[in-house]
Amino acid sequence: MSNINSKRSAEVAIIAGGAGTRVTKIASGLPKCLLPLGNSTILDKQLDFFKRYGFQVIHLFLGYGAESVIRHLELRKDLLFVFHVEDEPRGSAGELIATLSGLKNDLVVVHGDLFIDFPIDDMLIKIQDPDIGFIQLVHPSNHMNDSDVVIVDQKNYIRRIQIKPHPRDLCVRNLCNAGVFIFSKIWLDRIMELGQKIGTQKIDLDRDLIPRLLQAGVTGLAHQNVGRVRDLGTPERLKEFEIAALKDSDYRKPIIFLDRDGVINEEKGWIKDLANFHIFEDVGESIQLLNQSGYRVIIVTNQPVIARGEATFDDIHNLHASLDMYLARSGAYVDSYFVCPHHTDAGFEGEIPELKLDCSCRKPKTGLLSEAMLNFPTNLDSCWMIGDTWRDRMAAENMGIRYININRGEVDGLSPTEFIDLRGAVKHILGSRT
Repeated sequence: MSNINSKRSAEVAIIAGGAGTRVTKIASGLPKCLLPLGNSTILDKQLDFFKRYGFQVIHLFLGYGAESVIRHLELRKDLLFVFHVEDEPRGSAGELIATLSGLKNDLVVVHGDLFIDFPIDDMLIKIQDPDIGFIQLVHPSNHMNDSDVVIVDQKNYIRRIQIKPHPRDLCVRNLCNAGVFIFSKIWLDRIMELGQKIGTQKIDLDRDLIPRLLQAGVTGLAHQNVGRVRDLGTPERLKEFEIAALKDSDYRKPIIFLDRDGVINEEKGWIKDLANFHIFEDVGESIQLLNQSGYRVIIVTNQPVIARGEATFDDIHNLHASLDMYLARSGAYVDSYFVCPHHTDAGFEGEIPELKLDCSCRKPKTGLLSEAMLNFPTNLDSCWMIGDTWRDRMAAENMGIRYININRGEVDGLSPTEFIDLRGAVKHILGSRT
C-alpha cells in the first residue's frame, strides 16, 4: 500500500550542480535544475514529486547558480530546504559525503537534471533490510552502449559498475544507471568513511563512490524503474521529453509478453549455453518497434533445464545478458524476464529436488504473467502474448489477453492471428492499434 502524503523520516538530497558545472545552452545563465519544463521547472517537478510522497526535508547541493536556486525557492514554504554550496568543484559526491555524518535517516539522492515520476515506495521498503547499504534505480536503455551499466547477479544484487565506453565483448544485462539512489541510515557512517578514503579532489557519485562501496563489501541492490525517469541534461533530451513524455504516465504501459524459444531464438531442444542460443534475425528490429511504440516487452519462459540440473539460474541469466547485448546493437531492449525453473518429472541425473514440483508459474498456468503484472502495472485489455506452442496460447487465454502464434517455416494455411516470424506479429499488433 502506498504511503503517499504520509510524513517521511527519510530525507532527500538533490545534486543540482556543483561548482564548475557546465550550463546548458537552452537558457543561458540558468543552472540546469531551473530550466523550464511545461509550466514549471525541472527542480519544481522534482520537489512536487517528493512532496507527493510525504518527504519534508530537502538538501540541495549547489555550485554554479546557487543564488538563483536559493532565490527561486524562497517562494516555496511547503518544504524544509537545507542548502549546501560548494566554493570549488568537489564532484557530485564530494559535498554529499561530508553531509552524511550528521544524518540519522535514510537518504534519497537524485541528480538535479532528471524528471522523476515513479513508485518510490518499493525502494523505501527494501532499504529497511539491514543487510542492504544502498539501492540504485536502473532501467533498460535504447542507447546502452552510451550509458553506464549496472552489472547484477540473477537476484539483482549489484556486482560492479561498467563505465562507458564498453569493451566489444561485454555481455551483461541491459540495466543502466537511472540517477536515483537510496542510502541506508544504518550504513551512512560507513559510507562516509569509505568516501573520505577515496582521496581525490573531486569525488563522483557514480564513478567513484558507488564502485568504492561495492569493493568494500557494502551490499547494493538494483531496483528496476517502472515509472518515468528521464535525463534532461541536454537540449535535445529536454525538447524531446517536452514534446512526447509529459502527455502520459508510464505507469500503465501495455505489455507484449514474448515466449523465448521458437519466438526469439531457434528451438533446439532445451538450451543450456550460448553455443545453442541462435537469435532470429528479425528480433532486433521487431522489439525496437515495440519499444518505440510505447509497449513494454517482457519475456516469459519455461526453463525446466534448471530443475533437471542441466543449467543453473546463472546460466539462464547469462543467456538473457547475451540477448540484451544483441538487442542493444539495434537500439532495442527487453524490459524484464520472468522464468519458471520448475518441472514435475523426476529421474534426471543432477536434478534439483526442491524445484521438482507442480508450480503455479509453468505455462499454461498464469503465474509468470501475473508476477510480471504485479511488477509492471498495466491494463489487461491492452496486452498481448506472442508464442509458438499450445502452452503459450492457453496461458494467454487463462490470463484473458490476446494471443498471436508464431509458426516459423509455414507459409500456407495460416490463420489471421498466425505469422511466420516476430516481425509479422508485431506489425499486426501495431496495425490493430490504429
